[in-house]
Amino acid sequence: MTASEMLATAAHLHVAMRRKMGRVTDVEWMASNPAYAEAMTRLAADHAATQGDEDLLKWAHKLAQAWADLAPPAPRAPRLTATPAAEAPTERYVVGLRC
Repeated sequence: MTASEMLATAAHLHVAMRRKMGRVTDVEWMASNPAYAEAMTRLAADHAATQGDEDLLKWAHKLAQAWADLAPPAPRAPRLTATPAAEAPTERYVVGLRC
């Protein structure tokens, strides 16, 4: 999901929460901060479950799924290559800072 799509989804959830819950949220923060987005989607989903509001639940799940799809990239293994002699650290830096 692109940044503009994430912002649009957050805006839809914001409008639904404002209309149905009277809750004002920060759309840009919801689209850029996963912790805030999780808190708002949980709040909206809880309210939707108690009120039976399918529209609010739909937008909460859509934003939560968008954040779930943004999994961090897999960590790369360090490159293990020998350091050429020209780039080898001098004794001065191996022993201590001030010799």
